[in-house]
Amino acid sequence: MRSEDYLKKLTSYQIKMANLQCGLERITQARQIIEAYQRQQLPQEVKTKLLFSEEELFNHPELMALEDELLNLRQVVIEDFGIWHIFSQEWVADLKEYVGPGLGLELMAGNGVLSASISELIATDNLDWAGQDNESPQAWQRVEQLDAISALERYGLKANYIILAWAPDTSQIDWEVLNWLRTKHWSGKFIVIGERNGATNSSKFWQEANLLKPRLLNRHHQAIDFINDEVFLVK
Repeated sequence: MRSEDYLKKLTSYQIKMANLQCGLERITQARQIIEAYQRQQLPQEVKTKLLFSEEELFNHPELMALEDELLNLRQVVIEDFGIWHIFSQEWVADLKEYVGPGLGLELMAGNGVLSASISELIATDNLDWAGQDNESPQAWQRVEQLDAISALERYGLKANYIILAWAPDTSQIDWEVLNWLRTKHWSGKFIVIGERNGATNSSKFWQEANLLKPRLLNRHHQAIDFINDEVFLVK
């Protein structure tokens, strides 16, 4: 579904839910995300999970249809913008504070959405997803076409921090990345965003990784739907 069509559907629900604040809050959140991406910008903040509570659904059954529509948001941003993980400007500010000055490397960077907001973050991706979920990806800035290990070999030892967001659960490349860093005794910050033992990353990675959840990197990170992704510092 194109983002323009999705916004029209949200508008119709906005009219129907005019007197239901919990519905309006989630519609507003979804609209702000789509409208920001249409401008090739990150939304200022992402504060509201799109799912409704059992109590809200029980008291207002009409919210069930709205929830179904809201849960299409992720597929819309994948298909129309080539974006899998939703970053906010607030979260990027926290990231910059956490990593400090210095060179960063993003693996599997997709359309370069995050690196477009951080001047010293190199975006790399093998781009094998192009033409699948998203037929005409429009990069927000230059993404160097390198697979994860090739990117590490070129930039890894120069980087103060490395970011891997939403690695697929269909391969063990994330584990290969972690093993490479350990073998090289790399001492920087390896930041991974994903759902532990869930929709992202390999089971091997989750079994072998030593995980911390920095408060600063999670205070403005919001899972938007049923995928409960978090931000981890990995050793």
